[in-house]
Amino acid sequence: MFPTTDPSQTPSIESSLLAGLTDAEAARVRSAARSVHKQSGGVFFMQGDSAEAVYQIENGRVRLSQV
Repeated sequence: MFPTTDPSQTPSIESSLLAGLTDAEAARVRSAARSVHKQSGGVFFMQGDSAEAVYQIENGRVRLSQV
């Protein structure tokens, strides 16, 4: 079965990533959040890049490739 694309049936970042954080910690994470739009074929990161972000895909699909 394919994952749902219905946002009402998808766990939000609030209920998963921020679970267990204090209100102050969660507010700090939210204040650092940035919205980024990628065109088809756009790149979020390349293999070997240092981890500098966490991504929440709100709409569309992502393909992961190892090269």
